[in-house]
Amino acid sequence: MAFYEWAPHLSVGIESIDRQHKTLIGYINSLAEGLVNGNASHLMGTTLSNLVNYTKMHFLYEEMLFDRHGYPQHEEHKAFHARLINHVATFKTRYDSGDKSFGPELLEFLKSWLNDHILTEDRGYSAFLIKQGVS
Repeated sequence: MAFYEWAPHLSVGIESIDRQHKTLIGYINSLAEGLVNGNASHLMGTTLSNLVNYTKMHFLYEEMLFDRHGYPQHEEHKAFHARLINHVATFKTRYDSGDKSFGPELLEFLKSWLNDHILTEDRGYSAFLIKQGVS
């Protein structure tokens, strides 16, 4: 059983964004599996690099949709994105400096962040974008 399961209630109703969220969930599950199997140290570095890069790409994609369709809370959501990227980057910095003890903390942060991101933040814009014809 995966650490974090995709479920229909997580859908924001925009296929491309749901697909990107599923990829992020895959990274979280890879890290969780590594913790269970005892090889999390190596997976943390790879997962953190992937998360930092993929998260930036995902947020840029969302922000492109905001700009294209005139989402009124674009600046607030962009600031939220910047805070999340900085938080994940802080974990990456810790890892790069030799701290490899925060796997469980990272997993819980990622799970809580993704729940908040999808269920709160992304739901805030998805209805708007769907009305603009994004599917």
